[in-house]
Amino acid sequence: MDIVALSDIFQDKFSSSSVRDIALKWNLDDELKKLQESVVTIRSKCFGEDNDKAAKMLRDILYDAEDIFDECGFYTLKSQQQQNHHRKLLQVRHIFYKIRSFAFRVKMGYEMQRLGNRLHKIDMYGKPRNAGDPLYGGFHLVSLSPPRCGAAAFDSSVASSVCGSVGASGAAYLSESPLYGGFDLVSVSPPCGGGASFHSWVASSVDGSVGASGPAYFFQPPPCALSQSAAFHSSVASSVCGSVGASGAAYSSEIVKKRRKFILPDRDIRQNDKDRIVEALLEWSNEGILSILPIVGVGGIGKSTLVKLVYNDERVVKHFQLRIWVNLSPCFSVRKVVERIIQSATANKRMPFRNYEKVGDILRKKVYLLVLDGVWNEYEGKWNQLKDFLVAGAKGSKIVVMTRDESVASAIGTMPIYCVERLANDDCLSLFLKMAFEEGQKEKYPNLVRIGADIVQKCEGVPLGVILLGSSLRGRIREIEWTGIRDHSVWDSQENGKMFPVLKLSYEKLPSYLKACLAYCSIFPKGCEIEIDKLIQLWISQGLIHTSTHFEEPEEIGLEYFNQLSFKSFFQDIEENGLFFSSMCKMNDTVHDFLLSVAGSECSTVYAHTQNIPEEVKHVAFSDYDESGKQLPISLLQNHGLRTIFFPVDEVGPTSTSFVDNCVSRFMHLRTLDLSHSSFEMLPSSIGELKRLKYFDLSSNCSIQTVPNSIGKLHCLLILRAALCTQLTELPKDAEDLISLRHLYLTTKQESFPDKSVGCLSSLRSLSLYSCKNLVSLSDELKHLRNLRTLTIVDCPKLTFLPSSMKYLTALENLYIIDCDELTLFEWQDIEGIKMVRSLVIGGLPELSSKDVQCFENLKSFVIDGLPKLVVLPRWLEGSALTLRNLRIARCPNFLELPEWLKNLTALESIQIAECPRLRSLPAGMHRLNELEELKIDNCPQLSVDCGEKDRAKIAHIKETYLDGILQVQKIQNK
Repeated sequence: MDIVALSDIFQDKFSSSSVRDIALKWNLDDELKKLQESVVTIRSKCFGEDNDKAAKMLRDILYDAEDIFDECGFYTLKSQQQQNHHRKLLQVRHIFYKIRSFAFRVKMGYEMQRLGNRLHKIDMYGKPRNAGDPLYGGFHLVSLSPPRCGAAAFDSSVASSVCGSVGASGAAYLSESPLYGGFDLVSVSPPCGGGASFHSWVASSVDGSVGASGPAYFFQPPPCALSQSAAFHSSVASSVCGSVGASGAAYSSEIVKKRRKFILPDRDIRQNDKDRIVEALLEWSNEGILSILPIVGVGGIGKSTLVKLVYNDERVVKHFQLRIWVNLSPCFSVRKVVERIIQSATANKRMPFRNYEKVGDILRKKVYLLVLDGVWNEYEGKWNQLKDFLVAGAKGSKIVVMTRDESVASAIGTMPIYCVERLANDDCLSLFLKMAFEEGQKEKYPNLVRIGADIVQKCEGVPLGVILLGSSLRGRIREIEWTGIRDHSVWDSQENGKMFPVLKLSYEKLPSYLKACLAYCSIFPKGCEIEIDKLIQLWISQGLIHTSTHFEEPEEIGLEYFNQLSFKSFFQDIEENGLFFSSMCKMNDTVHDFLLSVAGSECSTVYAHTQNIPEEVKHVAFSDYDESGKQLPISLLQNHGLRTIFFPVDEVGPTSTSFVDNCVSRFMHLRTLDLSHSSFEMLPSSIGELKRLKYFDLSSNCSIQTVPNSIGKLHCLLILRAALCTQLTELPKDAEDLISLRHLYLTTKQESFPDKSVGCLSSLRSLSLYSCKNLVSLSDELKHLRNLRTLTIVDCPKLTFLPSSMKYLTALENLYIIDCDELTLFEWQDIEGIKMVRSLVIGGLPELSSKDVQCFENLKSFVIDGLPKLVVLPRWLEGSALTLRNLRIARCPNFLELPEWLKNLTALESIQIAECPRLRSLPAGMHRLNELEELKIDNCPQLSVDCGEKDRAKIAHIKETYLDGILQVQKIQNK
């Protein structure tokens, strides 16, 4: 990432209220101000021309400055936790406790002054505009030289800059001001012996113990309201640990809706292409051989968009008994593709992988259409292995593969290759104007339209380029901004193909905070599906999302970032409610290639034979890395500034503790440690030394049985993912010390949670329990989770009831209860305190209570999935008449009718009904649902017939009606 954007990101963080609070607490506020002034001055003086060495020096200083404030925040959090364990300190311990606090201040002040000296050195690499500028060189701090002997010399050099108070005798004292801790006055003298002794003394005071009377304790939080308040705790946590709440499906659905309504091109733009492909699929016959149609086109040409039009065409829907869409990545596994085929074919994305034979049962004797999006090569033996499972289908089945590479298409295709051509200029201009202007606005700016036509010509018929540039100009009405893009010199560059100028211009129009978030996405493999909630958590763990006040929720800001980027088409294929009800997205391969160049040497992907990794790398992703379970690459071992270890590919993870041992011992600055899909049996106790760690992922490790108690030392830890760790016996007893933890994903063999475990995690925003096969009950200690926003319970077959203490979860917004075979919900009134629930998903339960309990007054989204005994909707749903927007009913074989009071749900915008064969008709009064924009009915034979015939008038006002995947809106309007 370029140094300007990076420095903007750090300036935003250093200006945040959370960092300012930490600076005040440690008496570093003056140094912080000087740091900010120096960064601005040096950036403006030294980077008028490219200066790689100066940029590298400034980049290192910015990262080191963040480390200093993160460390200050860590000790603040640790002291708060220790205060809980040691409320009554002996007087003698209290003395050493204050000494240790003072020593830590000295150490941090010294580190800040070192940064000032390093900033001064950058000037020699730049060309200052005015060498006499008093700000030239950044800091003007007194050099900190430890005295050879005696307290007075020590105090005079340190006290004014670090401690802020000098007594009459020349000794340094801790300030009595409540902002600086409110300690008693204490005189401290360092040991004699010069600088080495001074550093040794500081280190032992901060990190070790003092004296023989017992361990030294960290500073006590000041008695002032600021430090004791929740606001201060929140500010420290958001600065040091980030802050992620529970976004959930409700937020993601808002994003999906905005994109769906806006950026899709007109349906008739690719009408001719669509008709030709449909005809080929329906007419081509290849006796005895699996028919494979390759779709070839350059990156960004719109292959996926075109095939989606084909996939949903009425002729295709009627012809093929089964339609399946699977996204591929360059590192795909046959097992994963088969699993996705099963999930797509059964419309059950929660179904875990069982065995390969299942796919044969699903495809056997059926005429199916399988779309494989993103085929980059022949995958050696993988392709042939996959075909062995696909031949089970009936004659006439087709496979569509999309690729950029014509040689790959020739190698695997059995049908003539279809090449997707560039869009006509008029179609491109229409798409561009749709992106650049609000409806009805383009007529007001004819000059901008003419300039836009010139810009469109430079895109050379590539729709992605048109969309990116159009969206980047949306809301901008100054001609200079439009001509700036049209006349930019980057169009003369032949670097990296035709799309590079478009992407560079679109990227440059982004604010720095979006540039940083987008560049970080390069750690994901090309073509992989990205979990949106996880992406936002990764952004926050790296400090890429900042809040300006204590009351802002970073997860909401992160979702807004994602919304802005997806609106501009940097993300695509957003799928609402994917696996475990977390929405998914993809990144266009061309965009991903560009981001690799933007991220530069800061992000690196390690493959099986990667040897050389840049020394300045900060974020490393291991993708298809054969040695991942054995050792780290030699070129990475000396990189002590590494911040991310990431395993983004399913089934690729470390296999032994030696890998983890090396990570812990060498990379002490890690913020993100993703060890998902690993297979080691235990974690080293040294994991507790990663004091800056904010994101820790152990998901899908089927071997690990215990987590060491030292994990309780991770006071900055924000996100702990231990889902699908099926052999994990229990949470460690010290897990209650994770005072900043806000997201917990867990699979455990416990029957119940001890009182002092999950219930002690007062900062928790999201609790997700997956496949806890032995879990019988939830603890009443849940009542202490007053900040909990999302509760997810999936596949807990022995859970029989929800505790009445849930009524105290007044902040709960998302409740997902899925595949709990013994759980009945007869007594909703016991938990009717959860009035803030906005998204409710009930699936795989024996039945659902229909008692008249008006407990969901803010409900916006309601999903019922897999309730075999459900006959009618529960009456309590009518209590959400003014708020409910989305309703989905699926896999309810005995569901008979929609109630007449459905007409009272006047806020409804979307209704989806699937696999309810006994449902025959829609209720009267559907015309009163004026806000209803979408109706989808799948695999409900009688209902589909009635909606297409006698019930047409009931749904004539709905903008988009789909019957078994076929869009009916035009047919209805024409009749």
